[in-house]
Amino acid sequence: SAVLKENDKEGFFVKGGVHSSTIEGNANVVISGTTYAAQATASGMGFVLGTGFDSDDGSRAGVSLYSNLGGDSAADMWLFYYGFRF
Repeated sequence: SAVLKENDKEGFFVKGGVHSSTIEGNANVVISGTTYAAQATASGMGFVLGTGFDSDDGSRAGVSLYSNLGGDSAADMWLFYYGFRF
């Protein structure tokens, strides 16, 4: 992804790009009292968009949207984060 920032040390930034992801899942399905194990895997690409703020104390906070996880157009994820850069 590409990141655009006001300056190198602190300030707001925006980012955007593409990602590749895989979703794996397991389930048990019961039909007429009999349990069946089911597994599924989906892979694909989507886009990522985000924004955040770098503070002069080395901390960073932001939010990112990951769309189409596993190539599924109904599977989007918002990631909120806070941490320290080192």
